[in-house]
Amino acid sequence: MAVKTVIVSPYKLGESEIRSIEEKFPFIKGTTIENDIDETIMAGIIIKSGSKIVDVSLGSKLRNLKKSI
Repeated sequence: MAVKTVIVSPYKLGESEIRSIEEKFPFIKGTTIENDIDETIMAGIIIKSGSKIVDVSLGSKLRNLKKSI
């Protein structure tokens, strides 16, 4: 069974952007990649692949900053 990877971004990603993400996060290479759009994350991406979640979105960073203040 193929592993599915969902990349959540604030806009539709182009093929070159997806390839660049694959280079930075090699654990998603060889998986089926889907791009979901969520404008509330403002900038950055969230990667959901199998049991892994990598959140490098601006929305997440702002929430963490708010908690620390």
